[in-house]
Amino acid sequence: MNKKKTSGQKGKKTSWNSTKILMVVFGVGFVIFMILSSLGMGWLAGLRPASAGDSVMIDYTIQDNQGMPVLTSNPRIFNATLDQGRLCILTNYLIVPVNSTSGSVVYTFPDATGTAQVGIFSSEYNSLASAIAGMKDGETKVVSFPDKDGLSWNMTIENFQSIGGNYTTARVGDEVLMNFAKNPEINVDDTQPTPDNYYYRIGYIKEKTADGVIIDFGYSQIQLDVLRINNR
Repeated sequence: MNKKKTSGQKGKKTSWNSTKILMVVFGVGFVIFMILSSLGMGWLAGLRPASAGDSVMIDYTIQDNQGMPVLTSNPRIFNATLDQGRLCILTNYLIVPVNSTSGSVVYTFPDATGTAQVGIFSSEYNSLASAIAGMKDGETKVVSFPDKDGLSWNMTIENFQSIGGNYTTARVGDEVLMNFAKNPEINVDDTQPTPDNYYYRIGYIKEKTADGVIIDFGYSQIQLDVLRINNR
């Protein structure tokens, strides 16, 4: 009786054992640890939401009640707005402490050139400072301002033209660069104005009457992007 030939090859036994597996896991873990160590602790901050004691750097754009950008730290938005023939002021990024409040009626900060001051009201600043609580690096949010309505100024023809306006050609919707004294109760020598005496806001003509114009200088909302969270 013939016997069938069997293959001389035998199944290979795995050379892996628990010791080798542990060594590989340890090696991979060590590499990951070294990568994270090289990044410092910043990557952990990006995972943690902003809270009291933190200051947050934001890229932002503020819009008026027409929905047009009037203040921004984004050069692309600034240039696009100017290309449309609209007014807009460019500033640097803002650094805002979480849940802080403005100590005065107006919170002022310099424009991008450092030659002029712009201003947002305390209610606008406080809304921003409270909105960034709980946000993380890279997060975006749109925040409405509480006092966006009711901020208007009835200007006579003479007053309007004194700030550089042209009553004859003025139209509803036209934007106006307005400057305000920081301390209106103090008389400022107009012949020697300094950037620290005034701050600027952009308003627009809401209504044109036979006697003058009504300027709306309320801001409706802010779009903010968290760039970095710093632990103070």
